[in-house]
Amino acid sequence: MKMSDLNQVELLAPARDLLCGRAAIDSGADAVYIGGPSFGARQNAGNSIDDIAQLCTYAHQFGVKIYVTINTILTDEELSQAELLMWQLYEVGVDAFIVQDYGLLRLNLPPIPLHASTQMDTRTLEKAQFLESLGFQQIVLARELSLSQIKQIATQISVPIEAFVHGALCVSYSGQCYLSQALTNRSANRGECSQPCRLSFDLEDENGSVLVKNQHLLSLKDMNRSAFVGEMLDAGVRSFKIEGRLKDESYVRNVTAYYRRLIDKALQERKTLKKASKGICSYTFEPNLEKTFHRGSTDYFLSGNRGEIWNFETPKSIGETIGYLSVSPRGELSVNLKDGVCLHNGDGCCIRLSSGETKGFRVNRVDGNKLTLSERTSIPSGTYLLNRNFDIVFEKMLSKKDASTRRIPISIHLSETTNGYAFFIPEINETHVVELPHEKAKNEERAATNLTEQLGKLGDTIYELKNIEYGLDYVPFIPNSILSTIRRKFGSQQNFESKPTVNHRKNKASFAEIAKIVHYSFQDNLHNEQAKLLLIDSGAKSERLTSSFEKKMPSQSLLMTCRYCIRFAMGSCSKQTKQIAKPLFLRRGKILLRLEFDCKNCEMKVYR
Repeated sequence: MKMSDLNQVELLAPARDLLCGRAAIDSGADAVYIGGPSFGARQNAGNSIDDIAQLCTYAHQFGVKIYVTINTILTDEELSQAELLMWQLYEVGVDAFIVQDYGLLRLNLPPIPLHASTQMDTRTLEKAQFLESLGFQQIVLARELSLSQIKQIATQISVPIEAFVHGALCVSYSGQCYLSQALTNRSANRGECSQPCRLSFDLEDENGSVLVKNQHLLSLKDMNRSAFVGEMLDAGVRSFKIEGRLKDESYVRNVTAYYRRLIDKALQERKTLKKASKGICSYTFEPNLEKTFHRGSTDYFLSGNRGEIWNFETPKSIGETIGYLSVSPRGELSVNLKDGVCLHNGDGCCIRLSSGETKGFRVNRVDGNKLTLSERTSIPSGTYLLNRNFDIVFEKMLSKKDASTRRIPISIHLSETTNGYAFFIPEINETHVVELPHEKAKNEERAATNLTEQLGKLGDTIYELKNIEYGLDYVPFIPNSILSTIRRKFGSQQNFESKPTVNHRKNKASFAEIAKIVHYSFQDNLHNEQAKLLLIDSGAKSERLTSSFEKKMPSQSLLMTCRYCIRFAMGSCSKQTKQIAKPLFLRRGKILLRLEFDCKNCEMKVYR
């Protein structure tokens, strides 16, 4: 990896489909990650090769890269299918693959970079170094790491560090959650997670006494690290990843635009770093994270503070706090809104009842401070904090075609050739030549204005004209017909960069290195023989490697390992109370989960 690559900073945005991908690019993404037809960790966010080809064509005009997720664990039979698919995607212009399965590294892969998926659970320096030794050219770190832990890793490897900056959180270390597979036979590592962690549970002690009733005890708030962009850059993060391949176009547009502005501001203060793509974005809306889906916000251990990272009340979006709702004993509703806030017909709102339940409703009519709902909703009398989780006016702004646009500012250097004039555009490295007699314009001021007007009529292209620089001591006369012809040629020359040859295996890791990161269990998600052979080739002992959880489910199995801890959330952390942390239990119908607490490492383990 060249040092110059480590000076580039990318904003990496998700795309559910082609439209979301274009919205991400128009809103300022330097790279977009998207699922292909199969083998992505979000099974419901697959896309055709043709759609990905179209996205690559659009993205590459701005120097934006397209990464495709091949980040499920694969069966022996699927490996050959994945190999063929990766070659097909390579041929249409994909820039990298995000992968989880070690077995892929033993195949005949196209010569483009591999990125280590969050499903590979990289939370130690040893694991990052091992992945680098395998040839991975970008590594996403576990969400649970602090700034100091990120910095420790970033300073000791030579490939870019990717870190999540925004979006939904998995309560377990990513790639190490088997709850969905155990309860519903839908594997998170196979792209089929049923999200049982978002369900409500009762919390019981070892005697069966109910401590908490019907709460979402495994559901976390959403990540929001917008206040830490500069610190993350200083810690060595070079790719800021937004979660959300199942989110809609408005989410992608709003969140990407918000972080584009933050990162640009941080880069202005760090002259040695630069944006990884080109183009200037403009917006017809004011980006606002509070107006987009979120369950509350947390920086999630980044600052080293455990904080209140959970949301027991609801796994749904809570939106922005806009004021108070009062309900009279007769059921009449009135609102007291914050200054500058207006409710609109069609807005979605929610309140939290004294029972802890979150109740949502749609606004039908607003008359002064009087509120009429779109359907009959029973709300006890009292005063409640009012949140708006769907702003219909804001959503309409985001849905417009020109809500965000991206243009490449260009300058034109005009000079003489032997038989005419050359128009050179340095930003896109194009030169267009016309044969024309050298003739000074009779009215040079008017001719200069005309040149700017004619060449600036760029319409729906991705360019906008900054200025014309003259490499001659006069303003020439050039007919408008010729200027129109030149203008239509802008961007017509294909200046593709040659794809680098990538060696997917740099060197063998020693057994001492592999022993530190291989857990000798299903936790390595070894789902095919090639994956096992890769680790054996790296020094692991074959007799200690076992099949994935999905192939062989242990009866009394560890389903999740979490940095989140229910005891801490309940105010009964053993380090604070100086008491032994006895097991607790989560119950939902016939489902019973045992919680054990590794207080030394501040981890909670969930067993079936």
